[in-house]
Amino acid sequence: MIQQSQSLLAGMNALARARTRLLLVLSAITFVLAQWYVVVALLGIQITVPVSPGAAEREDLLFRPVLFASLIAGFGAWGLLEVLERLSPRGLRIWTGISIAVFVLTLPYMPGFSLGERLFLLVEHGGMFSIIVLGMRRTCLRA
Repeated sequence: MIQQSQSLLAGMNALARARTRLLLVLSAITFVLAQWYVVVALLGIQITVPVSPGAAEREDLLFRPVLFASLIAGFGAWGLLEVLERLSPRGLRIWTGISIAVFVLTLPYMPGFSLGERLFLLVEHGGMFSIIVLGMRRTCLRA
């Protein structure tokens, strides 16, 4: 009987953790999309990005790529954390290190970005990073 109730409690905790993590990912995605909407759609500021890394040709940063990139980043981060938590007792530390590296390496450090585009992308990436990493760390059993 005691083992059943412990198993049920662990299942409820896992469900609550999964729900919290889903809300974190959705919150981060909402933040990124809301910022894009305000800056690009409402204020009419043009944000451009290279067609490919290091390319001189640029294209407007549209809603759909922002949505897909934030979906991949958010759910990818969650999935990686789940895997690392199961594989290693240091999974949270490993995941945090990977998250910091991804954040730093995806910043617009290459030439060709205007100051406004750099600031916009810094806030986009920083907001997503902050919500996901700080939030996910709070949901970990070994945090």
